[in-house]
Amino acid sequence: MRPNALRSYKIASDGTNKVTFLDYPDGKIFDAVVLEDSSQGPIHPELKELFRESARKHCQDIREAGARPFFMMTWAYKDKPEMTSLLADATIEVANENSASVIPCGMAFERSSKDFPEIELIRSDNRHPTVAGTYLEAAVFFASLTGITPTDCDFYGRFDDLIVALETGKKLQRIAWNTVRDFNSW
Repeated sequence: MRPNALRSYKIASDGTNKVTFLDYPDGKIFDAVVLEDSSQGPIHPELKELFRESARKHCQDIREAGARPFFMMTWAYKDKPEMTSLLADATIEVANENSASVIPCGMAFERSSKDFPEIELIRSDNRHPTVAGTYLEAAVFFASLTGITPTDCDFYGRFDDLIVALETGKKLQRIAWNTVRDFNSW
């Protein structure tokens, strides 16, 4: 987050292959920074205080760099749905302590599992998202960071040549928007 710690560049497309390093206006690199821990971090008896302490330090650094902090609310393990409310409470509490916003992915996963149980969001390891789960996560990010509904989006994801089916994508877009809208009460 410190000035000049990150740099980007572009390579000329005119055949010269010339590299031009880009400067950031006023040293500001980011508008928003998303903080995330594993689904254990905010609720594990041995990790939750470290999560809280790290959140405070990182939010301070993010604000000093001129950006807005967000916390991603992760989802419950597939075989432990009771984690959803614990993760929601812990993430919201830490975000409130740090005047930060929340991206409610975990709530969207829960809502989708109730409304569309046929859509598999979590892999067989019971923790990590499927392509559909990753698409839902991205739609929740989009809605949370922009305040714009993803339901008009005609992109349904691409990952290792797997594409979320149109019908599934539309359902997940609606779930994302309804979750973010209800969470933020716009």
